[in-house]
Amino acid sequence: MLREAHLTSIIDTLGNEARITYIHQRRAVDGAGCQYDHAIEPEHIQYFAAGSQTPNAQVVFGYTNRPDTDLDFFPKANLVYYFNWHRLDSITMQARRTTTGAFETVRRYLLAHDYDTFSGSQSKSIMRLTSITESGTDGTALPAWTFAYERQDAANPIVGGATSAARPNLNVLTQATNGQGIAAGLPA
Repeated sequence: MLREAHLTSIIDTLGNEARITYIHQRRAVDGAGCQYDHAIEPEHIQYFAAGSQTPNAQVVFGYTNRPDTDLDFFPKANLVYYFNWHRLDSITMQARRTTTGAFETVRRYLLAHDYDTFSGSQSKSIMRLTSITESGTDGTALPAWTFAYERQDAANPIVGGATSAARPNLNVLTQATNGQGIAAGLPA
């Protein structure tokens, strides 16, 4: 049974190609004698000019461990779980000045996150993107984009009644600020 398909290559009508490489997080199932991918994340995308086997540009995805992953949540080694130990924390664009030269960073984005620990436990929280900081070839950073969220109130018709209460997993983006004091208000 195919659970997921992952794009590995795109070729345009001129023969230029983009190749995508993935990181596979594997886990064994006790008694089954096999492993499965519990998470797959892009590692990099490389760009090739038509007919070339050497990439001239690439996008590299950087990850860090998620502090909100609860190991006790996965107690049974004989069950299949799908989860990711990592969170995306950087995206780096690189290019070569010559076909044999080393990759040089052209642009980089750093992503910061926080957790709405609605239950009081970080292992049961919602991860939210709080800022994106862009830097260029010399490493100088632009002012960060920052994001604000609000926990929404909503009636829960499943448990009865129309009483509104804060929903622990219903966070909506309410404001994005471009680091220069200009905010883009979003409807709540």
